[in-house]
Amino acid sequence: MFYSDTAYETNCGKIVSFVNDDVGADSPRDWDNLGYLMLKGGRHIGHDEHPSFNVTALVAWSDGMDIEDAQDFIARNDGWLEKSKIRSMFAEFEREIGAIRQVYRYEHSGVAYNTTGFSCRWDSGKVGVIFALKKDMRDNFSVKRITKNIVEKTEKILDAEISTYSQWANGDVYGIKFFDSIDDYNSGDDSDSCWGFYFDDSYDFSLAVKDHFGVEIKGEFNSRKAA
Repeated sequence: MFYSDTAYETNCGKIVSFVNDDVGADSPRDWDNLGYLMLKGGRHIGHDEHPSFNVTALVAWSDGMDIEDAQDFIARNDGWLEKSKIRSMFAEFEREIGAIRQVYRYEHSGVAYNTTGFSCRWDSGKVGVIFALKKDMRDNFSVKRITKNIVEKTEKILDAEISTYSQWANGDVYGIKFFDSIDDYNSGDDSDSCWGFYFDDSYDFSLAVKDHFGVEIKGEFNSRKAA
């Protein structure tokens, strides 16, 4: 287990620490993503990455609603639309979209997003969708035909994009700092740093230090030894 703002000794003699990137990491939605993320409302940040699509209609379509139910759903959330307009939207979604996942938000002291839903029904709910266009899926996987396997692979990518977005939205982005001595660490005088790391269960701090800087962590710095 590693803790932010804690000194760790490395095999090269330097002290390393990771800190929260409170200077404002770039949104992962500015990266080269396969999916389009569309969210509605909330205290955090809304995204309209495919402005020609209606996010409420997308949610209705991804829910498998028939036209009448979709009309009621859209009316409650956005405003009245004729059934012919909704049919036209649904036909376009069917024609253009190859994979889609609904997006849920939990918002209390912090904020989190996922594609499976949260157990707390009071502070969470469905807020939008993330989807991939068929043409982008063909380009990404270098295929002409979109098979079930391609759809499943795409859905995993969409899930991962939301996981990364959730980390960013909750401020779980970090920087790595190197210090020449424990005194420099205590004074905040770092000799090197790198920012924009997303640590999770599959990619932890020690791996980031080894992969990006070529050094290994020996263990937490013993402050009594330093004294």
